[in-house]
Amino acid sequence: MTSITVLMDNIGERPYLAEHGLSFLVEIAHGPTILFDTGASAKFMSNARIAECDLNRIDCVVISHGHNDHSGGYPALISSGIRKPLWTGSGFFTKKYRIHDQEARNIGAPFTQELLKEHQIRWVEAEEPVCEMYPGVWLMSGFTALDDYVHVSDEFFVTDGSTWKPDTFHDEAVLVCAGSEGLLVIAGCCHPGVIPMLHTVHERFHVPIRAFMGGMHLGSTGKQELEKTLSEVCNLVTGEIGASHCTGKKAREYLAANRESYIDLHSGARITCG
Repeated sequence: MTSITVLMDNIGERPYLAEHGLSFLVEIAHGPTILFDTGASAKFMSNARIAECDLNRIDCVVISHGHNDHSGGYPALISSGIRKPLWTGSGFFTKKYRIHDQEARNIGAPFTQELLKEHQIRWVEAEEPVCEMYPGVWLMSGFTALDDYVHVSDEFFVTDGSTWKPDTFHDEAVLVCAGSEGLLVIAGCCHPGVIPMLHTVHERFHVPIRAFMGGMHLGSTGKQELEKTLSEVCNLVTGEIGASHCTGKKAREYLAANRESYIDLHSGARITCG
């Protein structure tokens, strides 16, 4: 069994704090305890204290991709004295921007490799599509978008300082955990598209996907495309579907109305998956 405590989400009820960000504490029975993403600020640590989650017990940190709403709280975690290994996808520290109304805004991680070196933190940059972190626990990246489904927004760009190009989110990674009835997939934002990502997990493991938890980046998706995408999510996942963060209000409402095993994730929520 795997327990997930939502330490940060866009939605929260008192006494829990909320912000545009995501952070999960993932506790795997007879296995590791993993901090998955760190929200946009140190607020996730306040929620951890309220939920009586001892972050000193974590075995490692995973940051799903290099956006600041998933990595923003990491420097505060380091300042607190917690310096466990950090796992990311390849290219995590690439400079990332969002261009809207002809204005470029830096949305990348608010720290560099120098912070890791300064505090002697082991950084594992997962360069292979599937990297085994622990027995039955993998970090998976290298997703390819499918033209028939929602995928990368045209507002996101990366730069090396001289040239700009669309961000393909090569660094975006999901956590995959083995269970008795199939896989648990935990995602941050699904920028490459939730359907391509779930299809790729299934193709690489050839095991049913028992549960999905995380953000799906469907907030600005039109009704027809939204329903098509979520219908396929329901087909690909045999059990619980938990939506959070960037999934969007309409997508959450659709899943609540059409999926009996839907779980609405918000700051302070705690669930158990088989």
